[in-house]
Amino acid sequence: MAKVNDENSFAEEAKSAADGLVPAMPNGFRLPRTLRLAHDLEFAAVYGARLKKTGVFIDVRAVPNRLTHWRLGLAVSKRVGNAAVRVRWKRLLREAFRHVRPKLPMFININNLERPGLSGMDLVVAVRAAGKGELHVIQAELTSLCVQLHREQQRRDRRGAEEVRATPPAQRGADQR
Repeated sequence: MAKVNDENSFAEEAKSAADGLVPAMPNGFRLPRTLRLAHDLEFAAVYGARLKKTGVFIDVRAVPNRLTHWRLGLAVSKRVGNAAVRVRWKRLLREAFRHVRPKLPMFININNLERPGLSGMDLVVAVRAAGKGELHVIQAELTSLCVQLHREQQRRDRRGAEEVRATPPAQRGADQR
């Protein structure tokens, strides 16, 4: 009898989930919209920054944002495989980012004078290899590439600040007009 009750309770849970009474997936496992790149202009800004690092499975491009967190955009082309394979890669990359995000470095963006403080980066991750990636391997590669991108951006910021300091004040004023 207990077995019949278990089957009935499962059927009732499935029916209530279908009716919208029970959420199909807990919100704690989703990547919130605030952590995703959603618009073409956001992707174009990342591609336009020309800050890119390449790994075995993924390419990562980045640009500093004015937010206090990192955001993720995904670019998985058809050459990776059919729709099921592409969706699997997207899930894998989102999950890897969700685990890696708290460990990613924050930095003071010295070019952002209107909102000083800690800043994150906008990332676009593209899949390079069409093989089966394991979550721990993708996490390690994503972390490594993000740290490299962070260092490269800091180096560029320092170089830009040094160039501004090396420019005579009279010439700086002429450049800004």
